[in-house]
Amino acid sequence: MKYALKNLELAAVMLMVGCGGGGSSSAPPADINPPPVSNNVPVADGGLDQVAIQGSVVTLYGGRSADADGDSLTFDWSLIERPADSFATIGGAGKTVTINVDELGAYVIDLSVNDGVDDSPVDRVTIDVILSRSLLADGTANGMWPNYLGNLSGNKYSPLDQINENNVADLHVVWRWRSPDNDLTAFQNSAFEATPLMIDGVLYASTSFSQVVAIDAVTGETLWIHDPQSYNYGRPPNNGFLHRGVAYAEHDGVKTIYLATGDARLIALNAVSGEPLETFGSLGNGSVDLLEDVPRLNASTTPLDDVHDQPDIPDLAGVVTQVG
Repeated sequence: MKYALKNLELAAVMLMVGCGGGGSSSAPPADINPPPVSNNVPVADGGLDQVAIQGSVVTLYGGRSADADGDSLTFDWSLIERPADSFATIGGAGKTVTINVDELGAYVIDLSVNDGVDDSPVDRVTIDVILSRSLLADGTANGMWPNYLGNLSGNKYSPLDQINENNVADLHVVWRWRSPDNDLTAFQNSAFEATPLMIDGVLYASTSFSQVVAIDAVTGETLWIHDPQSYNYGRPPNNGFLHRGVAYAEHDGVKTIYLATGDARLIALNAVSGEPLETFGSLGNGSVDLLEDVPRLNASTTPLDDVHDQPDIPDLAGVVTQVG
Protein backbone atom coordinates (compact mmCIF):
# COMPACT_ATOMS: atom_id res chain seq x y z
CA MET A 1 0.00 0.00 0.00
CA LYS A 2 2.84 2.41 0.83
CA TYR A 3 4.41 1.63 -2.58
CA ALA A 4 1.14 2.44 -4.36
CA LEU A 5 0.74 5.75 -2.48
CA LYS A 6 4.32 6.69 -3.25
CA ASN A 7 3.68 6.17 -6.96
CA LEU A 8 0.53 8.30 -6.79
CA GLU A 9 2.44 11.13 -5.09
CA LEU A 10 5.18 10.95 -7.74
CA ALA A 11 2.61 11.07 -10.51
CA ALA A 12 0.96 14.12 -8.93
CA VAL A 13 4.29 15.95 -8.68
CA MET A 14 5.08 15.18 -12.31
CA LEU A 15 1.66 16.45 -13.36
CA MET A 16 2.17 19.73 -11.45
CA VAL A 17 5.59 20.25 -13.02
CA GLY A 18 4.22 19.55 -16.46
CA CYS A 19 1.46 22.12 -15.91
CA GLY A 20 3.85 24.79 -14.66
CA GLY A 21 2.93 24.44 -10.98
CA GLY A 22 5.57 24.50 -8.26
CA GLY A 23 8.04 26.63 -10.24
CA SER A 24 8.46 29.31 -12.84
CA SER A 25 9.87 27.06 -15.58
CA SER A 26 7.99 24.43 -17.52
CA ALA A 27 9.17 21.26 -19.25
CA PRO A 28 9.80 21.49 -23.00
CA PRO A 29 6.87 20.33 -25.13
CA ALA A 30 6.99 16.74 -26.27
CA ASP A 31 7.97 16.08 -29.87
CA ILE A 32 4.77 14.86 -31.50
CA ASN A 33 6.50 14.16 -34.84
CA PRO A 34 8.21 10.75 -34.87
CA PRO A 35 11.67 10.56 -36.40
CA PRO A 36 11.59 9.95 -40.16
CA VAL A 37 11.76 6.36 -41.29
CA SER A 38 14.62 5.68 -43.68
CA ASN A 39 13.69 4.27 -47.10
CA ASN A 40 15.91 2.25 -49.37
CA VAL A 41 15.81 3.57 -52.91
CA PRO A 42 14.58 0.86 -55.31
CA VAL A 43 16.70 -0.46 -58.17
CA ALA A 44 15.42 -0.64 -61.74
CA ASP A 45 16.52 -3.44 -64.07
CA GLY A 46 15.19 -3.36 -67.61
CA GLY A 47 17.07 -6.46 -68.73
CA LEU A 48 19.92 -6.90 -71.16
CA ASP A 49 20.38 -5.15 -74.49
CA GLN A 50 18.70 -7.01 -77.34
CA VAL A 51 18.97 -7.72 -81.06
CA ALA A 52 15.66 -7.93 -82.90
CA ILE A 53 14.31 -8.38 -86.42
CA GLN A 54 12.54 -5.49 -88.13
CA GLY A 55 8.78 -5.70 -87.75
CA SER A 56 8.85 -7.90 -84.67
CA VAL A 57 7.21 -7.28 -81.32
CA VAL A 58 9.97 -7.13 -78.72
CA THR A 59 9.40 -7.95 -75.07
CA LEU A 60 10.95 -5.78 -72.36
CA TYR A 61 11.14 -7.32 -68.90
CA GLY A 62 11.72 -5.42 -65.67
CA GLY A 63 11.05 -8.33 -63.34
CA ARG A 64 14.52 -8.21 -61.80
CA SER A 65 13.91 -4.71 -60.45
CA ALA A 66 14.05 -4.80 -56.68
CA ASP A 67 13.31 -2.94 -53.47
CA ALA A 68 15.31 -3.77 -50.35
CA ASP A 69 12.33 -2.92 -48.13
CA GLY A 70 10.07 -5.35 -49.97
CA ASP A 71 7.71 -2.59 -51.13
CA SER A 72 5.64 -3.13 -54.26
CA LEU A 73 6.91 -1.31 -57.32
CA THR A 74 5.35 0.69 -60.11
CA PHE A 75 7.12 0.67 -63.47
CA ASP A 76 7.71 3.67 -65.72
CA TRP A 77 8.98 2.73 -69.21
CA SER A 78 10.03 5.55 -71.54
CA LEU A 79 11.02 5.36 -75.21
CA ILE A 80 13.93 7.79 -75.36
CA GLU A 81 15.20 7.24 -78.88
CA ARG A 82 13.99 5.57 -82.08
CA PRO A 83 14.87 5.71 -85.80
CA ALA A 84 13.70 8.79 -87.67
CA ASP A 85 10.85 7.12 -89.58
CA SER A 86 9.68 4.90 -86.74
CA PHE A 87 6.22 5.11 -85.18
CA ALA A 88 7.08 2.67 -82.41
CA THR A 89 5.45 3.03 -79.00
CA ILE A 90 5.58 1.02 -75.81
CA GLY A 91 2.57 -1.17 -75.21
CA GLY A 92 1.32 -2.51 -71.92
CA ALA A 93 2.20 -1.64 -68.35
CA GLY A 94 3.94 -3.17 -65.38
CA LYS A 95 7.07 -5.27 -65.34
CA THR A 96 6.53 -6.73 -68.83
CA VAL A 97 5.85 -4.48 -71.83
CA THR A 98 6.34 -4.71 -75.59
CA ILE A 99 7.49 -2.48 -78.42
CA ASN A 100 6.91 -2.96 -82.15
CA VAL A 101 10.25 -2.20 -83.81
CA ASP A 102 9.16 -1.06 -87.26
CA GLU A 103 12.38 0.44 -88.63
CA LEU A 104 16.05 -0.50 -88.74
CA GLY A 105 18.34 1.11 -86.18
CA ALA A 106 18.59 1.59 -82.44
CA TYR A 107 15.76 1.94 -79.96
CA VAL A 108 16.65 3.26 -76.51
CA ILE A 109 14.31 2.62 -73.60
CA ASP A 110 14.62 3.83 -70.01
CA LEU A 111 13.06 2.15 -66.99
CA SER A 112 12.48 3.74 -63.62
CA VAL A 113 10.61 2.15 -60.71
CA ASN A 114 8.96 3.72 -57.67
CA ASP A 115 8.32 2.11 -54.29
CA GLY A 116 5.73 4.65 -53.18
CA VAL A 117 8.38 6.98 -51.78
CA ASP A 118 11.37 7.25 -54.09
CA ASP A 119 12.11 6.90 -57.77
CA SER A 120 14.98 4.64 -58.74
CA PRO A 121 17.87 5.69 -60.92
CA VAL A 122 17.13 5.01 -64.58
CA ASP A 123 18.21 1.75 -66.19
CA ARG A 124 18.72 1.97 -69.97
CA VAL A 125 18.15 -0.78 -72.53
CA THR A 126 19.07 -0.65 -76.23
CA ILE A 127 17.44 -2.72 -78.96
CA ASP A 128 19.44 -3.01 -82.19
CA VAL A 129 17.05 -3.82 -85.02
CA ILE A 130 18.36 -5.68 -88.06
CA LEU A 131 16.72 -6.78 -91.31
CA SER A 132 16.89 -10.53 -90.74
CA ARG A 133 18.96 -13.38 -89.35
CA SER A 134 18.93 -17.17 -89.23
CA LEU A 135 20.45 -18.38 -86.01
CA LEU A 136 20.28 -22.07 -86.87
CA ALA A 137 21.84 -21.54 -90.30
CA ASP A 138 24.59 -19.33 -88.88
CA GLY A 139 25.22 -21.78 -86.07
CA THR A 140 28.30 -20.98 -83.99
CA ALA A 141 29.84 -18.65 -86.57
CA ASN A 142 29.12 -15.51 -84.52
CA GLY A 143 30.08 -16.89 -81.14
CA MET A 144 26.64 -18.25 -80.36
CA TRP A 145 25.40 -21.76 -79.64
CA PRO A 146 21.79 -21.72 -80.91
CA ASN A 147 20.90 -25.40 -80.64
CA TYR A 148 21.88 -28.51 -78.72
CA LEU A 149 24.65 -29.57 -81.14
CA GLY A 150 25.81 -26.04 -81.90
CA ASN A 151 24.70 -25.92 -85.53
CA LEU A 152 22.62 -27.80 -88.09
CA SER A 153 25.61 -29.97 -88.97
CA GLY A 154 25.73 -31.23 -85.42
CA ASN A 155 29.53 -31.04 -85.18
CA LYS A 156 29.63 -29.39 -81.72
CA TYR A 157 32.34 -26.97 -82.82
CA SER A 158 32.86 -23.30 -82.06
CA PRO A 159 35.33 -21.15 -84.02
CA LEU A 160 36.07 -18.93 -81.01
CA ASP A 161 39.82 -18.72 -80.59
CA GLN A 162 40.52 -16.44 -77.62
CA ILE A 163 41.15 -19.54 -75.52
CA ASN A 164 43.93 -21.65 -77.01
CA GLU A 165 46.75 -23.99 -76.07
CA ASN A 166 48.98 -21.05 -75.16
CA ASN A 167 46.71 -19.47 -72.53
CA VAL A 168 44.44 -22.24 -71.30
CA ALA A 169 46.60 -22.67 -68.20
CA ASP A 170 45.91 -19.04 -67.25
CA LEU A 171 42.12 -19.43 -67.05
CA HIS A 172 40.37 -18.77 -63.77
CA VAL A 173 36.80 -18.92 -62.52
CA VAL A 174 34.85 -15.72 -63.25
CA TRP A 175 31.52 -16.78 -61.76
CA ARG A 176 29.69 -19.80 -60.39
CA TRP A 177 26.02 -20.51 -60.88
CA ARG A 178 23.71 -22.24 -58.41
CA SER A 179 20.96 -24.47 -59.80
CA PRO A 180 17.43 -23.94 -58.43
CA ASP A 181 17.22 -27.73 -58.17
CA ASN A 182 19.27 -27.42 -54.99
CA ASP A 183 16.23 -26.00 -53.23
CA LEU A 184 14.07 -29.05 -54.03
CA THR A 185 15.21 -31.19 -51.14
CA ALA A 186 12.20 -33.53 -51.20
CA PHE A 187 13.34 -35.16 -54.45
CA GLN A 188 16.36 -37.24 -55.34
CA ASN A 189 18.43 -35.53 -58.01
CA SER A 190 20.41 -37.42 -60.64
CA ALA A 191 22.95 -35.39 -62.61
CA PHE A 192 23.20 -32.12 -64.49
CA GLU A 193 23.56 -33.08 -68.14
CA ALA A 194 22.11 -30.11 -70.00
CA THR A 195 23.97 -28.31 -72.79
CA PRO A 196 23.17 -24.58 -72.46
CA LEU A 197 22.29 -22.51 -75.50
CA MET A 198 24.09 -19.18 -75.97
CA ILE A 199 22.14 -16.45 -77.77
CA ASP A 200 22.77 -12.70 -77.62
CA GLY A 201 24.75 -12.94 -74.38
CA VAL A 202 22.21 -15.14 -72.58
CA LEU A 203 22.64 -18.79 -71.59
CA TYR A 204 19.46 -20.87 -71.69
CA ALA A 205 19.54 -24.19 -69.84
CA SER A 206 17.31 -26.82 -68.33
CA THR A 207 17.86 -28.51 -65.00
CA SER A 208 17.45 -32.14 -64.03
CA PHE A 209 13.98 -31.37 -62.63
CA SER A 210 12.80 -29.78 -65.92
CA GLN A 211 13.18 -26.22 -64.75
CA VAL A 212 14.30 -23.62 -67.29
CA VAL A 213 16.76 -20.84 -66.51
CA ALA A 214 18.17 -17.83 -68.33
CA ILE A 215 21.62 -16.70 -67.19
CA ASP A 216 23.60 -13.57 -67.96
CA ALA A 217 26.70 -14.99 -69.63
CA VAL A 218 28.86 -12.09 -68.43
CA THR A 219 27.96 -12.03 -64.75
CA GLY A 220 26.46 -15.48 -64.13
CA GLU A 221 23.34 -13.90 -62.61
CA THR A 222 20.04 -15.68 -63.10
CA LEU A 223 17.70 -13.57 -65.25
CA TRP A 224 14.61 -15.73 -64.77
CA ILE A 225 13.49 -19.23 -63.75
CA HIS A 226 10.46 -21.15 -64.98
CA ASP A 227 9.42 -24.14 -62.89
CA PRO A 228 6.70 -26.35 -64.44
CA GLN A 229 6.85 -28.64 -61.36
CA SER A 230 6.93 -31.78 -63.47
CA TYR A 231 8.85 -33.55 -60.67
CA ASN A 232 5.56 -33.83 -58.77
CA TYR A 233 4.47 -36.55 -61.21
CA GLY A 234 7.16 -38.97 -60.09
CA ARG A 235 10.70 -40.03 -60.88
CA PRO A 236 11.31 -41.47 -64.37
CA PRO A 237 12.04 -45.21 -63.98
CA ASN A 238 15.05 -45.52 -66.27
CA ASN A 239 17.78 -42.99 -65.43
CA GLY A 240 15.90 -40.86 -62.96
CA PHE A 241 15.61 -37.09 -63.20
CA LEU A 242 17.68 -36.01 -66.19
CA HIS A 243 17.27 -33.33 -68.81
CA ARG A 244 19.47 -32.55 -71.81
CA GLY A 245 18.42 -29.01 -72.74
CA VAL A 246 15.98 -26.67 -74.45
CA ALA A 247 15.35 -25.39 -77.97
CA TYR A 248 15.28 -21.78 -79.18
CA ALA A 249 13.45 -20.27 -82.13
CA GLU A 250 12.40 -16.88 -83.46
CA HIS A 251 8.96 -17.09 -85.10
CA ASP A 252 8.01 -13.75 -86.65
CA GLY A 253 10.66 -12.23 -84.44
CA VAL A 254 9.20 -13.64 -81.21
CA LYS A 255 12.03 -15.15 -79.16
CA THR A 256 10.83 -18.49 -77.82
CA ILE A 257 12.23 -21.24 -75.62
CA TYR A 258 10.76 -24.75 -75.96
CA LEU A 259 10.97 -27.31 -73.19
CA ALA A 260 9.83 -30.95 -73.16
CA THR A 261 9.15 -31.81 -69.53
CA GLY A 262 9.51 -35.04 -67.60
CA ASP A 263 5.72 -35.35 -67.32
CA ALA A 264 5.19 -35.26 -71.10
CA ARG A 265 4.39 -31.61 -71.76
CA LEU A 266 5.80 -29.27 -74.39
CA ILE A 267 6.07 -25.74 -73.01
CA ALA A 268 6.76 -22.53 -74.92
CA LEU A 269 8.24 -19.59 -73.01
CA ASN A 270 9.04 -16.01 -73.87
CA ALA A 271 12.84 -16.06 -73.97
CA VAL A 272 13.12 -12.53 -72.56
CA SER A 273 10.79 -12.85 -69.58
CA GLY A 274 10.45 -16.61 -69.05
CA GLU A 275 6.67 -16.27 -69.07
CA PRO A 276 4.53 -18.88 -70.89
CA LEU A 277 3.36 -17.87 -74.37
CA GLU A 278 -0.42 -17.54 -74.25
CA THR A 279 -0.60 -18.12 -78.02
CA PHE A 280 0.86 -21.63 -77.66
CA GLY A 281 -1.39 -24.55 -76.80
CA SER A 282 -5.15 -24.96 -76.96
CA LEU A 283 -5.67 -23.72 -73.39
CA GLY A 284 -3.70 -20.51 -73.85
CA ASN A 285 -1.26 -21.41 -71.08
CA GLY A 286 1.82 -22.04 -73.21
CA SER A 287 1.64 -25.81 -72.77
CA VAL A 288 0.70 -28.86 -74.86
CA ASP A 289 -0.04 -32.31 -73.40
CA LEU A 290 2.10 -34.71 -75.44
CA LEU A 291 0.13 -37.74 -74.21
CA GLU A 292 -3.21 -36.45 -75.46
CA ASP A 293 -4.69 -38.83 -78.06
CA VAL A 294 -1.64 -41.10 -77.81
CA PRO A 295 -2.87 -44.69 -77.33
CA ARG A 296 -1.22 -46.60 -74.51
CA LEU A 297 -2.18 -49.62 -72.47
CA ASN A 298 -4.15 -48.88 -69.28
CA ALA A 299 -3.68 -45.16 -69.79
CA SER A 300 -6.27 -44.29 -67.16
CA THR A 301 -4.76 -46.43 -64.39
CA THR A 302 -1.02 -46.52 -65.10
CA PRO A 303 0.93 -43.92 -63.07
CA LEU A 304 2.82 -41.51 -65.27
CA ASP A 305 6.10 -42.27 -63.51
CA ASP A 306 5.86 -45.87 -64.77
CA VAL A 307 5.75 -44.97 -68.45
CA HIS A 308 7.91 -41.92 -69.04
CA ASP A 309 11.64 -41.35 -69.28
CA GLN A 310 13.89 -38.31 -69.43
CA PRO A 311 12.65 -36.00 -72.20
CA ASP A 312 14.55 -35.28 -75.38
CA ILE A 313 15.24 -31.80 -76.71
CA PRO A 314 12.60 -30.39 -79.09
CA ASP A 315 13.84 -30.38 -82.69
CA LEU A 316 12.55 -27.41 -84.64
CA ALA A 317 11.99 -28.22 -88.32
CA GLY A 318 10.31 -25.29 -90.04
CA VAL A 319 7.00 -24.68 -88.31
CA VAL A 320 6.88 -28.22 -86.85
CA THR A 321 8.32 -29.08 -83.46
CA GLN A 322 9.44 -32.69 -83.13
CA VAL A 323 9.93 -34.41 -79.79
CA GLY A 324 10.86 -37.96 -78.97
